[in-house]
Amino acid sequence: HSTNFNPVLPWSLGCQIVAMNQQVCDAFVLVNDGRFRANGSCGYVLKPASMLSRIDNKHVLKTPAAWQFKIMSGYNLPKTRKKAFAGCVNPRVRITLYDGGATDQVVYISETVKKNGLNPIWDEEKGTTFENIKDP
Repeated sequence: HSTNFNPVLPWSLGCQIVAMNQQVCDAFVLVNDGRFRANGSCGYVLKPASMLSRIDNKHVLKTPAAWQFKIMSGYNLPKTRKKAFAGCVNPRVRITLYDGGATDQVVYISETVKKNGLNPIWDEEKGTTFENIKDP
């Protein structure tokens, strides 16, 4: 049984190719998939200007120190394999922020919407804020 490593650190160091075992569907394969959905899902993502310019980084905008997420709703959420023949789905949302540093990942788990997998509505008032982000 093989696993994958976190590809965010090599990406943040400028690596253009990071090997992934696509036969294992773990969290890091999903991170890889999510990363390459940027740029219209064309299969590549351009390097940020801060990695292209080795001399002058004054023109580069700083990454925000905090990101805020607000979960609003979902639609037609599938049941897991374990609960395929069980009753209703009780969905919740998990947001995981992987940064390019050596810090641990930051996780937020929403409240559970009871018995509504067809069109759950969270409509969170405050949402969540990830603060002190070093290098997303």
